[in-house]
Amino acid sequence: MAHRASSLSVLLPALKGNCMKKPEEELELHLRPRAVETVSIEIPKDTLASLKKVAARRDMSYQALLKLYVG
Repeated sequence: MAHRASSLSVLLPALKGNCMKKPEEELELHLRPRAVETVSIEIPKDTLASLKKVAARRDMSYQALLKLYVG
């Protein structure tokens, strides 16, 4: 089982029009490292092709889309 050792933090600009009091302030996002394990799954070819099309429309990799769906 692999483990990512470093912690990440990213500054994100606040979105205009949301319910925050100061839309111009920046938010800090803290990502905590978690243990990961690589797995393989069997997916029908037509389903994988559909996932790749959806991912392309969202400008992301199909692997990232699968992680989003699973997570």
